[in-house]
Amino acid sequence: MEKNLSDFRSWLENNPKNYSSNSIQAYVADLTVFSRYLSKENKKLEAKAPQPVFEEFISAEIKNGRNYTTLRRRIASLRRYVEFLSTKKNVGQVDYKQLVEMIKNLYKEQSSEEVLTQKEIGKIYAYLRDENSPFHKRDDCIFRLLLESGSSIQRILNIELDDLDLAKNEVKLSNDLGEEYILALEPETADCLKVYIEEVRANVAMSSELTPLFISQQARRISRQAVWQNLKKLGKLTGMESRLNARVIKNTAVKRILEQDLDIEQIRLMLGHKNALSTYA
Repeated sequence: MEKNLSDFRSWLENNPKNYSSNSIQAYVADLTVFSRYLSKENKKLEAKAPQPVFEEFISAEIKNGRNYTTLRRRIASLRRYVEFLSTKKNVGQVDYKQLVEMIKNLYKEQSSEEVLTQKEIGKIYAYLRDENSPFHKRDDCIFRLLLESGSSIQRILNIELDDLDLAKNEVKLSNDLGEEYILALEPETADCLKVYIEEVRANVAMSSELTPLFISQQARRISRQAVWQNLKKLGKLTGMESRLNARVIKNTAVKRILEQDLDIEQIRLMLGHKNALSTYA
């Protein structure tokens, strides 16, 4: 499989997705582990039916004590490898959801970080939706972006109006390393932003020269301190005063991001990691 690994690296290096060197390193490292597993167990990867050996490999990795995030990276790397093989031969269908299902219980066992439940998130959305204040729509959009992007509040507040493309449901963000990337918005978030811009921001921003996406009632970029005051007040009003804080929101965002079927490089960019290997460490 060594020749395949070399070809796999070359394919990644010349891929239109422009994988970073760190992401390539992560993919190749995971496939090297898979290759060693095949050799040790005297198994072969049957291109027409890869699912069984993939499941056996993941099971072996669970027994070897790999943590949830490492296993998620392994699965993502197997997906990339199948894409590579598909350029050379017909490859059987792989049920990646089944592979993820195999490690879900492991995530529950290993996840000790405090996160917001879906019920709590729904309660916050419901409160913001039902309140009459127009600026609750702004706060709703900010909260949604925090959960979808994993970004800090300041990064969200740095978004300019021109960074938003509602025709494509996308927004341009930058991480803590200063790297820019495109975040695909959930439909509900895109709708929220559209209403905020048309019904709230347009009535406050009297000048087209006002470029920040999120503005205060005084028609200037809203401050990080103001957002935290609003979140603290929101936590008190919804009975989650001790829960709605920076750490819990960040943990919740990271959990949601890792549960999505995203490319390693996209996750690395979103979380602002220098090395893709540390993204799932």
